[in-house]
Amino acid sequence: MSEKKKTIAIFSAIYLPHIGGVENYTYHIAKELSRAGLRVLVITLSPNIEALQKVYDPSGFEVLRFPCRAHMGGRYPIAKQPRSIRTYLLNEKIDFIAVNTRFYMLSLLAVSIAKAKGIVPIVIDHGSAHLTLGNPILDRALAGFEHLITAQLKRYPARYFGVSEKSSKWLGHFNIQSCGVLTNSIDADEYAQSATSRNYRTEFNIDQSEFIVVFVGRLIPEKGVTQLIDPAKREPDMQFFIAGEGPLERDLKKVAPSNVHFLGKLKSVDIAALFLQGDIFCLPTRSEGFATSLLEASACGIASLITDVGGVKELILDDSYGTVLPDAEPDTIASALERLANNPEKLASQSKNVRLRTQEVFAWEKTSSAIIKACEDAQES
Repeated sequence: MSEKKKTIAIFSAIYLPHIGGVENYTYHIAKELSRAGLRVLVITLSPNIEALQKVYDPSGFEVLRFPCRAHMGGRYPIAKQPRSIRTYLLNEKIDFIAVNTRFYMLSLLAVSIAKAKGIVPIVIDHGSAHLTLGNPILDRALAGFEHLITAQLKRYPARYFGVSEKSSKWLGHFNIQSCGVLTNSIDADEYAQSATSRNYRTEFNIDQSEFIVVFVGRLIPEKGVTQLIDPAKREPDMQFFIAGEGPLERDLKKVAPSNVHFLGKLKSVDIAALFLQGDIFCLPTRSEGFATSLLEASACGIASLITDVGGVKELILDDSYGTVLPDAEPDTIASALERLANNPEKLASQSKNVRLRTQEVFAWEKTSSAIIKACEDAQES
């Protein structure tokens, strides 16, 4: 008789169709773990349902959506009936549990379920700084809440990992010993080849000679999108494309000059097309585990101008792979953009080098294999 498949439950409080790095990470590891022969359950929350929804993803795994209430503009979902989640999963055959991020109440529920089932879970951290809402008082409260949730989490046995070296080190801020890195990744060739034929230069009547700066991310304070407005005013001959949506959108549109183009929320295939047509990707972000958008840009062969957060220096080893900003001040960004726009040979070399490194080092198959080993090792600890 053949051995039954091992089952892994991946907890991710926020999941597709919501767009973000954690959601992307969850989808791809679920897909790869399924390919590797595991039965995969993605446990997530949805504000638009009243009862459990089971969906079978075409990539070979199951998604279990439980009802929730959405807080912080949808960024912090809390399960409506945590006991029903616990009861349901205690009756499921589960061999391994992986938890994406410490910050959510669902993560706390996940480690308690793991303990009840005699499983040592792995917790994968995706940050490298406290979250911010752009308000000092609220930010302090949010940091305090994160410490409180983490203290509760630490009461349960678990092994902790980061998605980058910086994310791994950030765990030390909470007196947690990291067990290593389970890096964010990308199917580089597949992503670049997925690009649509959408032509942004034609659509916005932009000449081939004009320099295009690309920003992709949620329009929230910690992504640094507001830092691009002054550089856009200072460099009227450059065109700035901002792809994403969020609470800052209305205010940004009020102050942005005419060379800033807001694209809203784009499909992944349209983002790939944007990267392929841009000259540089600029992300002056405050906090990342390992920015998915950085990997996507690199897969498409566009050089990056980015702050030193998360896994940036694991991909951009030195200035032959991209440009790391010393800070996210508008003057610093504007000066760097001007310098790079005047050095197309440097940009071309960076683009080529970072694409090759992305192809060779950051592959989902490698990350999923590392996750399987981490789960197996956790049960032996």
